[in-house]
Formats: sequence, structure tokens, C-alpha cells
Amino acid sequence: MDYILDMESGGGIALNKQVVCGNNINLSTGVVLGKKHSGKKQGVPSIGNNVYFGPGAKVIGNVLIGNNIAIGANAVIVEDIPDHSAYIVKKGRIIPSNATNCMINNRYV
Repeated sequence: MDYILDMESGGGIALNKQVVCGNNINLSTGVVLGKKHSGKKQGVPSIGNNVYFGPGAKVIGNVLIGNNIAIGANAVIVEDIPDHSAYIVKKGRIIPSNATNCMINNRYV
């Protein structure tokens, strides 16, 4: 048996009990593997072998994560990822300083 589940520090990891995982899975802090209760892609994720989830990564719904996958920090996955892939989040960007005043004062909420 090759089952290995590595939970880095174990802090804040949410794993739905119905999720199906392959061998050699690494879950970083803040990872969520969750169920979608209605609509398209209703259900839970299926995770292949040799998959790394970066800190804060989220996989929601009936999504197939293939084999030999690296998922970057804070990624939100709602679609299938084919074997031998990496999924990363585009880097943040700087916004003009006048925009922060509106956001801090909740004018966009």
C-alpha cells in the first residue's frame, strides 16, 4: 500500500469525508477540499496520485484533479485539471492609492 497523506502543520485544513484521494497527497495549511451542494459540478472532488496543494488552495465540487499535479497557494479550483499539470494563481497587482480609501471605508461592499 502506498497511501501517504501529508498534512503540513494540519492547521485549518477542511476535508469533506466523501472526497476520494489517491496515493501521496500533500495538504498545506488552509487547504479546503469541499462539497458543492447544487448546480453544475455538484458533489466532491476526486484527487489522483502525487498531488501537492499549496497553502490556502481550495477545490470545490465534482472536480477531477489528475495525477502528478502541483496546485499553487490560494488557488480556487472549480474545473478538472489534467495529469502532469501545475495550476497557479496570477500574481497580485498594485491599485491606485485613491481606490484603497473607498475599499477601506466599505463603499464598494
